[in-house]
Amino acid sequence: MAVEEYEQDGVWVIHARPDEETPGRPPLVFVHGGQHASWSFDHLVPFFADRGWECLAFDWFNHGRSRKTDAETFLKRGIGDVTTEIAIVSSLADGPPLLVGHSMGAAASMAYAAENAVAGLVLLTPVLPAGIGESETSEAGEFPVDMEQLFPPLPLARARELFFTSLDEVSARRYTRLLTAESPVAVRQAAESSLEVDLDAFDVPSLVIAGGKDRMCAPASQEKLATVLGSEYFVLESAGHDDVLLHHAAWQVVAARIHDWLADTL
Repeated sequence: MAVEEYEQDGVWVIHARPDEETPGRPPLVFVHGGQHASWSFDHLVPFFADRGWECLAFDWFNHGRSRKTDAETFLKRGIGDVTTEIAIVSSLADGPPLLVGHSMGAAASMAYAAENAVAGLVLLTPVLPAGIGESETSEAGEFPVDMEQLFPPLPLARARELFFTSLDEVSARRYTRLLTAESPVAVRQAAESSLEVDLDAFDVPSLVIAGGKDRMCAPASQEKLATVLGSEYFVLESAGHDDVLLHHAAWQVVAARIHDWLADTL
């Protein structure tokens, strides 16, 4: 596996190429969630690159090492605006990508797929687009959001509740320190499931993965989204919102399930 890190049009990209690429496979583009960055996929990118997949992960603008916009622009940036970064990164690979999105990044991936060619979608603990509706109580709607201020990174106790449910204390502290401020528009869209996406505009293979302990995006709502999209659905009962990416045991189960689905579907 060869890994390059570079900036493309203001977007910081981690580009992993396998030692031997398998012809006919689409590139995998990994889209992180709100307050996060490409570190979310530190486990999944090498897993798939080692198995012959070209992988590209990136940081949204104002996140990680990507370009910082002015404060007024950041305040008004919604989840749908992340399609700009997805387009920049997707242009680096040959052919339509298969998007692997987490949380808000999953919603942004659906928005991108509604207007652009993609090979498929993997939606990990996805934020719901408008029109799906909550079918189970979620804590996502409990955030007080001041639309004139950036939404601050969650403190450790709250981050452990909502993001890092099953992580050990050292890991939870480490990842909490990496969280960044978020646009209030994006946070409100996630909390209210208000991002408008034309779900009828794309008809591609998709996989929805939920965490049984997810207090941010309720599993029953994830299942409802999978039904609407005609997706394969899998719930890892022992996992929380970020556990599917970061917990030492959970991410391996998730990666294996995605790999099997890719093999069966593509």
